Parts: sequence; C-alpha cells; structure tokens
Amino acid sequence: MLAQTAQSLTTSLGFLLLAGALILDSLLVFLVIRTNPRNATNIIFFLLGLFIILWLSTYVAYSPEFSKYTILLVRLGIFFAAPMSALFFLLGHTFPQERLRLDGRVFLIVVFATLAVMVVNLTPLAVSDAEIVNGSLSITSGIGMAPFSILSTLFSILAVFFL
Repeated sequence: MLAQTAQSLTTSLGFLLLAGALILDSLLVFLVIRTNPRNATNIIFFLLGLFIILWLSTYVAYSPEFSKYTILLVRLGIFFAAPMSALFFLLGHTFPQERLRLDGRVFLIVVFATLAVMVVNLTPLAVSDAEIVNGSLSITSGIGMAPFSILSTLFSILAVFFL
C-alpha cells in the first residue's frame, strides 16, 4: 500500500510539473511571437515551442492510466520530436536575424526530410511495440528509428555549431 501511495504521489508530481512546464512554455512562446510576428527568429521559436508543447503532452504514455494508448503516444512523441530538431537547426542558423538565412533549396530539403521522418515515426518501422512493464516504459524500436536518429543528431550538431 505504501509503495502504491508513493508511486501515485510521484505520478501526481510528474503531471503537476508537466502542467507547469506546458503553461510556462505556452506563455513564453506567445510572448515571443507577439513581440514581432514577422521576425523569422520569432516564428521559428514559436513553432519550436509549439512542437515542444505537443511533445511534452505525450508524456502521459508513461502513465498506467493511458496504457491502452501507449504505442500511439510513443509514436506521437517521436513524431513531434522530428520537427523539433529541424526547428532547432533553423533557429541556430537564423538567430538573431529577422529573415531566414538558409538557401531555399536547402530549406526544402530540411522540410521534406523532416516530413518523411515524421511519417515513418508513426509506423511500426520506428516503434513496433511499447508497453508499461513494472512501472517503466518498454519500447521495441525498429529500423525506422535510424533515419530519425541520424536526422535529429545532424540537426542538433549543426544548430550548436551555428549558435
């Protein structure tokens, strides 16, 4: 009984922290876009913040109450993570400019590569199974995780380089 109460409190604290993070992120995102909605850096930051909100929302996959939807939530988590990496790269490349500095062809490659990875992330190619085992999330990933991992790593390294 004590272990169940402790797990319930941990879960409640986790959801409370998640709600706080979602609220703070929402406020920051809308504050930034409101200051100058035509600024490319602000637009990219706004989009990045929105995808972070969507990605954080999939945290409920760790909760036993949502175990029926665990695999869907895990797939949605990596679905929303793919554009986060691309937007982080774009933010790093554009900041602090008011206009996107990336060549149009390169921008289209970034967009289409990200969209392709997002589609794969929703299939069993990326995650074939996900379940909660002994209170922990257990994921069986497939070959479709490779493009996601490569793209996310590449975009993150490039973002840090440009920043």
